[in-house]
Amino acid sequence: MRNLLFSLIFISVYFSQETPAQPTISWMPTEYNLINESVSFNLSWNMWWGENGDHWKLYENSNNIYEDSLIPDSPNPQNSEINITLSSSGNYEYIVYLCNGLGENEVCNESNPVIITIYSNEEEDNDSGDSDLVFDKNIIGYYTSWSIYARNYEVSDIPAEKINIINYAFANINPNSGTITLGDSYADIDKFYPGDCWDEGCLRGNFHQLQILKENYPHLRTLISIGGWTWSTYFSDIAMTEESREIFAQSCVDFIVEYGFDGVDIDWEYPVEGGLEGNHYSSLDKENFTLLLEKIRELLDLQSSIDGNDYLLTVATTASSIYVENLEVDLIHPYLDWINLMSYDLHGPWGGDNNAVTNFNSSLYAISDDPSPYPVNEDFNLDASVQLYIDLGVPREKINAGLPFYGRSFAGVPDENNGLFVSYTGVPGIGTWEAGVFDYWDLNNNYINLNGYVSYWHPEGKVPWLYNPFTQIMISYDDEESIGEKASYILEEEIGGVMFWEFSSDKFSHLLDVVNNVLNQNSNDNIIGDLNDDENVNILDVVILVEYILSSSTIELDGSDINNDADVNILDVIFIVNLILNN
Repeated sequence: MRNLLFSLIFISVYFSQETPAQPTISWMPTEYNLINESVSFNLSWNMWWGENGDHWKLYENSNNIYEDSLIPDSPNPQNSEINITLSSSGNYEYIVYLCNGLGENEVCNESNPVIITIYSNEEEDNDSGDSDLVFDKNIIGYYTSWSIYARNYEVSDIPAEKINIINYAFANINPNSGTITLGDSYADIDKFYPGDCWDEGCLRGNFHQLQILKENYPHLRTLISIGGWTWSTYFSDIAMTEESREIFAQSCVDFIVEYGFDGVDIDWEYPVEGGLEGNHYSSLDKENFTLLLEKIRELLDLQSSIDGNDYLLTVATTASSIYVENLEVDLIHPYLDWINLMSYDLHGPWGGDNNAVTNFNSSLYAISDDPSPYPVNEDFNLDASVQLYIDLGVPREKINAGLPFYGRSFAGVPDENNGLFVSYTGVPGIGTWEAGVFDYWDLNNNYINLNGYVSYWHPEGKVPWLYNPFTQIMISYDDEESIGEKASYILEEEIGGVMFWEFSSDKFSHLLDVVNNVLNQNSNDNIIGDLNDDENVNILDVVILVEYILSSSTIELDGSDINNDADVNILDVIFIVNLILNN
């Protein structure tokens, strides 16, 4: 009798399986380009409530390609993940089946299908860098190689839908060979990321991550920036002769072809004089800089005739009316696609007549009571630098104004005039990553009208500053309002766009959002809450948002921060539900 009872129970269980709840495939990018003849991605799924399953299956284009068992009596939500590698272009439909039982008694519930599109490198859609994103103005951001370390800001964190150009900082110059060289080989080409390989010839690091980013955002273009404040030491040497210019220019072309960049950005700080102590100079730098750019342009155009790609050549140049005397601006701009004005670091705690008192890092306009000597008091601002280059003959569309996503500070500032235009003793011993310099996200979280720091606004300069009378620290910075003023100015002046330094300083995109909204407000008419781009906001968008929040994806879902608080969470779900109920 006992054996009969167990047999009946077994038969009952075997022949009366419960149908599992429906599984959901987590949010993921749905378009990829083949890289080195293959592409890999992770597909994950979840089942958060309802009847569990004892195994799951994955179907690709109606073929069962994977199957694995599950713990059926676990109290935890069920989920799993698989890495998929594809080597052919086309559309791939994936469906997850969550099942109970075996053979004829198997019962399953299936997920909604997800279609992944794989493009080949030869497909026309990806040749030109075009995509659905259209930019009225350039939005150029610097990404620094050192962002991967303490800052913990990866290439994959870049909000690619909000910019169209990435300048990678920096490559260096090899003084022995006179050629471009990697600035940080580990960060640039060696750091391992999921999906990378260790085989000989495999590219890793930031350069590979930039390639992946461009595959997923075909509108993006990337440039390698050479030099900068720290590595401008040998520009004078490589620009000195026809032979040295040829060697350096050809090395730049070889570099961008090897690593998949779209152009070269020369950051020589500065020809003839200025810059870091120890830089090499020559009285011929002014003319040689022009000749260097001419040679690079010549060899880039030659490479274009070989491979059909359109290569960019740009420079980051001084915004100072003093240092601009060392440039042949009227002669260099024909070789350039655009000029990025470094209209920041115009004042700082460096002493001397030009910086004898606290002042603004980057004011929009001149300030009538600025005590600095002439021409500093009139010329050291964004407007004056833009007008200077226009007057020197640069077409407006070739000028990009520089925006700082950071602040500079002064120490030992007496409690006078709220800390502005008064004496100081030096550089504060605090900062986000280096003494005296504060990332905007840090200022916003810890200083702006917090911890004794009070924010003030200058009606002429159109910029804010902070002052704390107890610590006697003054901080000049840009906020959403001042960035909005500068972006509006760029529209009014009809110049090319903006360049900003740098992504990690605004890691929550508060300032970049303002730039993008002002400059490209008519380019992409997105409906708030329409996450699946079907021109409707409904329950499907809620499901997509919930799945994204519950997933472990590090890739940003465009438009998911519905309430613009720099975080994607349950508040955004509530916001989108209210949008639906109120419509």
